[in-house]
Amino acid sequence: MVLISFLGLSNGKLKVNAGYDFTLCKSIKGIDTTRIGDIPTAIGGTEPYSYCWMTTYSNGLDVFYASDFLDDTTLANPNLIKAPDDSLKLKLVVTDKNGFQAIDIVTIHFSTFQYSKQVKEATVIQDEKIRLWTDITGGLPPLTYSWTPDEFVNDASIRHPIAVSMYDVIFTVVAIDTFGCVSEPDTLRLYVKALPID
Repeated sequence: MVLISFLGLSNGKLKVNAGYDFTLCKSIKGIDTTRIGDIPTAIGGTEPYSYCWMTTYSNGLDVFYASDFLDDTTLANPNLIKAPDDSLKLKLVVTDKNGFQAIDIVTIHFSTFQYSKQVKEATVIQDEKIRLWTDITGGLPPLTYSWTPDEFVNDASIRHPIAVSMYDVIFTVVAIDTFGCVSEPDTLRLYVKALPID
């Protein structure tokens, strides 16, 4: 999804386009391999072109470079194979046959969800109302939710719906952010006791 248009800097007639800024969904399994750079990435000047993707990213402990995130930093359209914890800014320098250079920058944002794997359980009496909960956080707001099964809740699209059931239910919920990224599922087990007999 396009957030900001590219910044095309050129020297002479050579122009480069590293592509539009965009957002990727990042799950606990990482990201899908994604090709970056526009097509064509460079125009004008004199072919052949040489390409050099660069970045310096620090997480506070370690420093990473473009080769840590891309499968080949010398291709016009390399594959993004790894994602940092937040946004990644990549600079592309294109040099033509005559030594003229052009530079462009692309920023890639990552939507990441966090949640606890702790088992959530609650016990109620038949027909007793309970507010369900989830500890899913992250993503790019605003978030919507999807609770299943939805026939026992008053609104399956909110974070804390009210549930009523006559028997035990295992509820599952996912969060969906503004870019359509979907979290891993969270689970809540609801145990329902029979009404006491007088």
